[in-house]
Amino acid sequence: MSEQTVRVDLTQQQDYRFAVRFGGSVAELIADEPAPLGGGAGPSPVQLLAASVGNCLADSLLFALRKFKQDSPDYADALDTQASLAIFDLDLAATEEAVAKIKERSAEVYRLTKLISGIGKEASANANILNGTLITHAIDAATLAISSFKQLREKLSATDATEKTIAAEIDKVLVAVQGLRNKLENP
Repeated sequence: MSEQTVRVDLTQQQDYRFAVRFGGSVAELIADEPAPLGGGAGPSPVQLLAASVGNCLADSLLFALRKFKQDSPDYADALDTQASLAIFDLDLAATEEAVAKIKERSAEVYRLTKLISGIGKEASANANILNGTLITHAIDAATLAISSFKQLREKLSATDATEKTIAAEIDKVLVAVQGLRNKLENP
């Protein structure tokens, strides 16, 4: 994790619509709640959080995969491909479609994860590849992701069918990320 301070400036434009400025050369972003609260002029805060957590997890997964690629190139390449495809599927304009595509990929990711978990013992024996700092960063990222997913999960409606489906997927992700964090903490 970076040690530099992150600054984000928000300016209310109208009702629930905010201009979000990150500074530097990053373009301004408009965030807005969907109707009836807002006008849907940009991604909602929940979508931004989901994209942020998804991006963080995907970055961490890709980084870890590339580190282990030397020990298990066939499985790492396959999982790397699936992770990359899942990232491309996260289209904020079509959340329901993205969830459906992620579900389609989940079976293949699960299969590959099971294959790689068999390599986990071998990778533990070669743990000198990962130094303490990298493991600490991975544990921190997993802990942050777990916290963020739990907060998101609590905000989802138990009566809305789409949100129930998303909540179920979040529960699966939480189990997987918690398992990964436990393995990192107790190799």
